[in-house]
Amino acid sequence: MFNLEGELEEKKHGIYSLCNALGQHEVIIETPEHGKEFHELDKTQIEMIIAMFKLRYNQLVADERIKYIQIYKNHGLYAGASLGHSHSQIVGLAFVPGENQGLPQYYQDKDSCLICDILKQEKEFRERIILEGEHFLVLCPYASRFSYESWIIPKRHTEHFGELTEAEEKELALLCKKISMAIVRGLENASYNFIINTAPVNSPYQPGYHWYMEFTPRLIVAAGVEIATGVYINPTAPEFAAAFFRKILNQLEPVK
Repeated sequence: MFNLEGELEEKKHGIYSLCNALGQHEVIIETPEHGKEFHELDKTQIEMIIAMFKLRYNQLVADERIKYIQIYKNHGLYAGASLGHSHSQIVGLAFVPGENQGLPQYYQDKDSCLICDILKQEKEFRERIILEGEHFLVLCPYASRFSYESWIIPKRHTEHFGELTEAEEKELALLCKKISMAIVRGLENASYNFIINTAPVNSPYQPGYHWYMEFTPRLIVAAGVEIATGVYINPTAPEFAAAFFRKILNQLEPVK
């Protein structure tokens, strides 16, 4: 898919342009046990996965050619999973994706961090909050794209995922375990993706980034209106989804 050799080269074909596939693509094997899924792993195993994400993130940052690092997982057919063995992936890109500009634009307009403002407002109203820990808030975001979409947001204003502390790693692992269990148990083993949104690296500094993690169940296929307009039709209100997840988590065995 990608090759981390040479430099980024852009070529023109009339009005079109293309570049070589400079970058890095890695697969993280989450468990030696074939058939065991992410939500079935114990907290210690998930802590090891989070620690590996952080390690590889910070090692990839050391290469000046890498401009953005995407960590993600595809669980199930409708989320794009292509291997039967539980795994997640890391991609190091030689460019910053265009969709990554919303947070710095908000900072430019409001002189404030959007994610910090979301934390403040959601903690005030609370109806979309699923869980709250010492270091993270878990919520169903306002105007979510996907039914039962949830975010895990660090309370500490942190731009880069690689800046996780050891205490944050442990709590993040626990919350990932709980949310993945709630999706699988509550939504009948629905396909889902998780992705980690973080600041660009080795690029001109732009204030306003604040990393966070998304869990997006894939219950409905994107249709014409989503493809044509980028407007997602979500039949599940985030307030309902948050209440649903709270109920499911209360029914599950405590995770420690």
